[in-house]
Parts: sequence; structure tokens; C-alpha cells
Amino acid sequence: VAEAPRQSAFGPARRGRIETVDDLLPADESRLDTGSAGWQWQPARARPKRLKVVKSTNARDRFKAAAAKSSASGGQVLTDLSPEEAAEKLIDYLRAEKILAQDDQ
Repeated sequence: VAEAPRQSAFGPARRGRIETVDDLLPADESRLDTGSAGWQWQPARARPKRLKVVKSTNARDRFKAAAAKSSASGGQVLTDLSPEEAAEKLIDYLRAEKILAQDDQ
């Protein structure tokens, strides 16, 4: 079993590309992987929705909140941002969730 990749390897791996060199393939082997012919493709499963924080003192209210459908929507996927832009978006999100105070810098 291979070790998990280092966090610093994520960016270069994402920017990498694969080049096949025809000269290195044996004459009887094609470019396509024969093992992948038996693979089954299916759509990805939906990820769990984020639950609202419920400030209640009794179990009935907490259970109702946990069983209710989440109304999470309007999320953003941050891709291809500079580190400074990504950090700014993260800080804005933490301030909106009141995890960071507005005057924290």
C-alpha cells in the first residue's frame, strides 16, 4: 500500500500531464489499458448537506433539526485561485460563519 501523497504534492500533480511514447510500447500492446475494459462507470453520489446549528435545550428540538432536510445552497467551489485569493475567500467565509471576529486580521 502506497503512502498518502504529501500535501505539497497536490498542486504539481494537478498541473501534471501524461504523455505516451509509442516507441516504448510493445508491438502487441495497444494504448488502451485492457484492465479498464471491465470497469463500470456510475454517477457520483451526492455529498451530505451541511446541517444548521441548533441552539436548543431539549432533545425533541435537536431531533427535529437533525431529521429535517438541510437548506444548504449557494456554495462555491474554489478552483484555480492564487493562494492569496483562496486565503481571502476562506477568511471571508469564517467571518460570515462568525468563527473569526470582524476585527481579526
